Amino acid sequence: MYSGFVNNYINFHIHDRSLSEILIELPPNVTLNKGVEVRNELGQAIKSQIEIDDRQIQIVFPSSVPPETQIELVMKGMQSRTLSGRTWLYPISIQSEGLTDRIPLGIAQISTYN
Repeated sequence: MYSGFVNNYINFHIHDRSLSEILIELPPNVTLNKGVEVRNELGQAIKSQIEIDDRQIQIVFPSSVPPETQIELVMKGMQSRTLSGRTWLYPISIQSEGLTDRIPLGIAQISTYN
């Protein structure tokens, strides 16, 4: 059984360093069908290059996002195979301006209900 299309939202607050990239891993049995929007706290689009493959969403910011910015990611048209309500875990890592390695940020948890 497949659930309908839904949007998933993840919010970030950028603290000390400018942000240059976000990498989100998609859980098994979850499909992203309609792309990703990246917005600031005013709902305005933030210029970004988004690449989506089967299991990852990579968001690169041509101009780094400055500290103290709030970001909202809208993953549009998510679809999952589920028999009932379920909790999905999205591991997230970031790359800050001036650093060469990605930093594991944590795991976003999104629960679905019938």
